[in-house]
Amino acid sequence: MQDRKIIPIILLVSAFLVAVMIFPRFARSEATITVVNLDGTGEGFNDPDPPDADSTAGGNSGATLGAQRLIAFQFAADIWGGVLDSDIEIRVGANFDPQFCNATSAVLGSAGAETAHRDFTDAPVASTWYPAALANKLAGADLDTTNDDIGATFNSSVGTTCPFPIVWYYGLDASPPASTIDFVTVVLHELGHGLGFQTFVSLGSGAKFLGYDDTYMLNLEDHSTGELYPDMTDDERVAASIATGDLHWVGLNVIADSVGLTAGRVQPSGHVEMYAPDPQETGSSVSHFSTSLSPDEPMEPSYTGANHNVGLAEALMADIGWVSGDLVDVYFLVDLTGSFYDDLPVFKEEAPTIISDLEDQGLDLKVGLGSFEDYPIYPFGSAASGDVAYRRDIDLTTDTGAVETVIDGLSTRYGADGPESQLAALYQSASGAGQDLSGVGYSGASIPAGQQANFRDGAVKLILLWTDAPFHYPGDAGDIPYPGPSFDDTVDAILALDPPKVIGVSSGDDPGTRADLEAMAAATDAIAPEGGVDCDGDGTIDVAEGDPLVCAHAITGTGVGDTMLAVIQAAVEPLTVDINVREPINLNSAKIAVAILSTDQYYAPDIVFTTVCFGAEATPGVGDCTESHGKGHVEDVNEDWVMDLVLHYDTAEAGLTIEDTEACLTGKTVNGHYVEACAKIRTKNPKKKK
Repeated sequence: MQDRKIIPIILLVSAFLVAVMIFPRFARSEATITVVNLDGTGEGFNDPDPPDADSTAGGNSGATLGAQRLIAFQFAADIWGGVLDSDIEIRVGANFDPQFCNATSAVLGSAGAETAHRDFTDAPVASTWYPAALANKLAGADLDTTNDDIGATFNSSVGTTCPFPIVWYYGLDASPPASTIDFVTVVLHELGHGLGFQTFVSLGSGAKFLGYDDTYMLNLEDHSTGELYPDMTDDERVAASIATGDLHWVGLNVIADSVGLTAGRVQPSGHVEMYAPDPQETGSSVSHFSTSLSPDEPMEPSYTGANHNVGLAEALMADIGWVSGDLVDVYFLVDLTGSFYDDLPVFKEEAPTIISDLEDQGLDLKVGLGSFEDYPIYPFGSAASGDVAYRRDIDLTTDTGAVETVIDGLSTRYGADGPESQLAALYQSASGAGQDLSGVGYSGASIPAGQQANFRDGAVKLILLWTDAPFHYPGDAGDIPYPGPSFDDTVDAILALDPPKVIGVSSGDDPGTRADLEAMAAATDAIAPEGGVDCDGDGTIDVAEGDPLVCAHAITGTGVGDTMLAVIQAAVEPLTVDINVREPINLNSAKIAVAILSTDQYYAPDIVFTTVCFGAEATPGVGDCTESHGKGHVEDVNEDWVMDLVLHYDTAEAGLTIEDTEACLTGKTVNGHYVEACAKIRTKNPKKKK
């Protein structure tokens, strides 16, 4: 893991202010942001002067001017804390110092990440810099305990020693009096930079920071060439930084949340323009939204008025990694007995596709792998062949390349008799308890402790059990009675984990194997969703709705990739959303209007309109998959004070007929979660006049 110090970004203000209003988003989570006062005695946050009366009236109860500044700063920090999610405290070192200021303009403040980190544990993208606060969140640990995560400095000359006519306002009500600057708004802006709204690329040379990408630049595009920032040469990045109107943000979250913009959003792509003036402006270019955006955004390079909402910056934070897709942990538990000699090569070949297809769904994915043959005790397994009842080959990780490497190195062993140690493998995957068999004379058959799959809290937890044999049960005859756990003990260990679902994949369709897999799936509530499951993609439902989630493929391993994907995707159930279809639908008309309605469970504008298909059935890719206007429309359709998403589709392309009584929709949210909906409809097909 590498870390480096970073340069701050500045915010300017002119003497001419413009008011702004942004529709609020819902706060997703919570992070603790702590302000570290770096001012000396009698200055900045420690200024003993009497409090500002207007700020007191605006809800700031600080007893001194310095106290009001600190209260307002923490107020802004808490707004960001309600938007982002991190288990690691975010520390902001802050102070007031004199900065540029004259009669017509002033630097209000500057801020940025104190350090950047790459290639840390669970880094989503290798060889890529992340700002300290985000890196800590992703790693689940403070990667640099000696430095604050963010450094911020604000202009002490404003309202004191410089002739600039506008002074600081420390109220908490976003209603500054005339000729004042709302301090909370400025702090929100600067904290945005420190949290990741900045690139580490050298503006002047176009060089990557120490030769590596950063997470912000991954979503920057020069639309005139179609190239993304990471793929450009240094000179091309310099050119892009002055390509006014052509430097775009292309992250899906910003695209989805920017539908309310009336300017600065490019159609039909939904890209949002970034600040790229010619000539460059040090501290402003690239690391702000463009001033062309309307309504104004808080993360534009100049102060435009009081706004205590972070606006589109919340979506941008999601794009750089702060808000991830749905947490899904998949632990493959693989039978490596001799009968898998033909299945295993197919699995090795198809594993990269299985994993990449899951990643392409936008999931916050961790993958791990364990394997088993059986206890090396006659007749269950063979010590000479290296059989074990369970081994954890690689724990759950975001490093899917490492998982693919482990899979590529697997080999089959023996396994002796027919049934195998699936229950022992499941029990240890869930508990990590280990098993000491030295007391019965078989120390070599013991299972070391600590080999559990370390599932994340809040994740969809899936154990995919892949086998071609029935389970061994305690007491089965051998040199000693079979020493594995019981079915009930295994289920109890699994259910203790909030709990995982055990989904089954059978090589071949042996009745005994199928029965055991189905019993385990049913006991862990792994049930086929509405509509059932097509295990092999042939259009036929193989697992009926409500049945245990177990699929089978050919005994040779053919089709294992499609089968595993089908069973995993079925376990990650789509979100059912509410839609309102304007009816009756005139089949001779050009367009059909469809409203996706927000509820307490989801925010409709978070659905990416480019992923939505509308037609006669809820099958992804079926119907009309192109919004007629090339954008979504955000409005409060049902007058519940929450914004909804309205889309329009070509009547002919949707494929509806006069016999249809239902219309359906599929799509994905910005977090990669599949959504679906159906609604009753009425159609009409009036005769055309001659």
